[in-house]
Amino acid sequence: NTADPAIKAFEALEVAHQAAAHQKREDKSPTNQEQGSSAIHQWLSTHPPTPERIEHIRQIVEASKSK
Repeated sequence: NTADPAIKAFEALEVAHQAAAHQKREDKSPTNQEQGSSAIHQWLSTHPPTPERIEHIRQIVEASKSK
C-alpha cells in the first residue's frame, strides 16, 4: 500500500507527541511552567489531529482503489 509510509510516519509522530506531552506534564520545574506553548506547538495545533489525518489518508486510498 503506497499510503503505509505516510500513515506510519503520522502514527510515530503521534506517539512522540503523546510522550512529549506526558513528559511536560511531569516536569514541574519553574522553567517549564514559564515557557508555555512553543511556536511550533501552536502551528501544529492549527492542523487536524493526527488520527484525522490518518483516516483521511485511508479514505483517499480506498477511493483510489474504486476508480
